[in-house]
Amino acid sequence: MGGKTEVLGGALDEQDHDAEPARRDPVLRAFGLLGTMLDFDGRPFGVRALAEASGLPVSSVYRTLGTMTNAGMVRRHTDGTYDIGFEFFRLAARASVLMPVRRAAQPVLEELADRCGESAVLALYDLRSHKMMIKTYVSSGQPLQYRIELDAWSPIYRGAIGQAILAALSAEELDAAVARHGTDALTDSPGNDRASLDAELARVRERGYAFSIGAGIPGAVAVAAPIWGSAGDLLGDIAIIFPDSRFEPSREKALAAHVQAAAAEVTHRLGSPMASPYYKSP
Repeated sequence: MGGKTEVLGGALDEQDHDAEPARRDPVLRAFGLLGTMLDFDGRPFGVRALAEASGLPVSSVYRTLGTMTNAGMVRRHTDGTYDIGFEFFRLAARASVLMPVRRAAQPVLEELADRCGESAVLALYDLRSHKMMIKTYVSSGQPLQYRIELDAWSPIYRGAIGQAILAALSAEELDAAVARHGTDALTDSPGNDRASLDAELARVRERGYAFSIGAGIPGAVAVAAPIWGSAGDLLGDIAIIFPDSRFEPSREKALAAHVQAAAAEVTHRLGSPMASPYYKSP
């Protein structure tokens, strides 16, 4: 993350004016600090280290940690360091299980993994930060498969999982994503321009799904299609991912049909009014 921190889904720097309220509002500041604490990957941290990672004043971090400790969201050790408290994990676990899109997608992912014989994933999209994360996945049970990092926001780039989301954005949303992350981050090869990106996404829309080999993860094949919420809003996508050693070109259409059907089923379960389960009409 280059020394920056994630505050409510966006990098806190001079360019991000939306992050400024998180410095002033105590509730937003507490949520932002929780996100930064997760970046320590379970390692205890001191007040100054957290302040440096978050870009907030030491005094503000110290006061917020005191409040969060009293609420059980943070634990303070005898040596003066801190880590995340059990109350946070209890609430996070309950909220994660109750997330409507995850509940709707989980049985569909299980069926998709069974039908395709490959791992199936649910990726979510955040319109504000133009980032995505893998929320959950179902393992294929194959002896060779990829380790998938969950619940980590990343730029939407490289590979079918990102392409399926980018292709579903409106022109204005895509403009905003490019302005924030640049075309190098949003395309498979550095130096690609906006015209190349637009052409690539047009092909995805025409097919109705995204397909990639070795993009983002060397040797990985991915097939993805978008999912939509009850308000017709883009939520993310459903995908399968597996090593290219198991891929046969003749399987692409069949795999894509399974992924599209799974995406359509999740979209239906969420009560979406979308006329097309894959991409909005131009």
